[in-house]
Amino acid sequence: MLFVFFFVVVWLLTAFRSSHYHLEQTVECRTAALRAEMEERKRLEQAKLQGERLAVVGSMAAQVAHEIRNPLGSIFLNLDLVERELNVFANSNGSSANECRVLLHEMHSQVSRIRQVLQEYLRFARMPKSERAAVSLKGFLEEKLNFVQPLLDQKHVDLRRILDPNLPPVCVDAEQL
Repeated sequence: MLFVFFFVVVWLLTAFRSSHYHLEQTVECRTAALRAEMEERKRLEQAKLQGERLAVVGSMAAQVAHEIRNPLGSIFLNLDLVERELNVFANSNGSSANECRVLLHEMHSQVSRIRQVLQEYLRFARMPKSERAAVSLKGFLEEKLNFVQPLLDQKHVDLRRILDPNLPPVCVDAEQL
């Protein structure tokens, strides 16, 4: 009987040891899963904070762009007025004001450039909804290539256009291209 009792005790200890090992494995797996979940949550919180920071910076930059755009419009209008006055002065005196006209033209183009950059920045900051429509790919490409052609000519770049006349229309937002 003692032998049976000893055998039952050994069997229970083995079962307990096996059960204990299984529990340890389960705890380790769950601990690892919990640790991974906590790290993922921390990463997501950091990404959320970064997104919020970027949104605030974008909002502030849009406000700055609006504040720059107003005086820029005034400068643009005053340049037009100065150019008109210069033309009246040059016509009344019969003298040539080419150098002033060149400088005014350069100032006008730089102000226009700044205005365009601000406009594109504001368009990006607002993130408009995409309004897609069917656009002729061939016509769109020709329009854009015609736009850059003077710059290509100035840089002595020879561009050969070979466009398939049967290009299908594409569904895009032409304003965002």
